[in-house]
Amino acid sequence: MTIIHIVLFKFKADASAEAIESARKELLNLQSLLPNHISKISFGKSFTDRHKGFEYVLTVEMPSRQALAEYSPHPEHQRVVKSHIMPILDDIMAVDYEV
Repeated sequence: MTIIHIVLFKFKADASAEAIESARKELLNLQSLLPNHISKISFGKSFTDRHKGFEYVLTVEMPSRQALAEYSPHPEHQRVVKSHIMPILDDIMAVDYEV
């Protein structure tokens, strides 16, 4: 079983391109910091107008529900959220499912 963790981000209107790029790099770097939790990770911006303001998407593949449970409170994940996501975040939505 594989867990798919999808996070949709709506960043503040005044979020700079540099801040968003920094968040992207930090999020993608989590795979190297948490190799037992993250099998695959991607981050991108929607190219259609159907996003309802949630323009950016993070997709993370994890090996188990346990990996997801450990990922969320992990200090490295929390560091990225607090220092790179929260300062520019307007709204967020997350979905998790098994395949």
